[in-house]
Amino acid sequence: MAHPKLIPAVLASLQLNQMMIGEAFEEIAVWLEQEGATEIAQKIRVRVGDLRFNAETMDNAIIELLKTDESMH
Repeated sequence: MAHPKLIPAVLASLQLNQMMIGEAFEEIAVWLEQEGATEIAQKIRVRVGDLRFNAETMDNAIIELLKTDESMH
């Protein structure tokens, strides 16, 4: 079996990437809003909210995986 902390580490990296993508889209939404495309900016912000929610879910899963690993030792 792979190193027990490998899966949480990979998930943490994916979560970080997801958060950075969300921040980039938030910056695009600000720019779009400044250009007058407020409806599109709002739609982007809704999806960024989804990314943040999913990041929280991943965070909780990573914590549980680490707890499980610690309880096995």
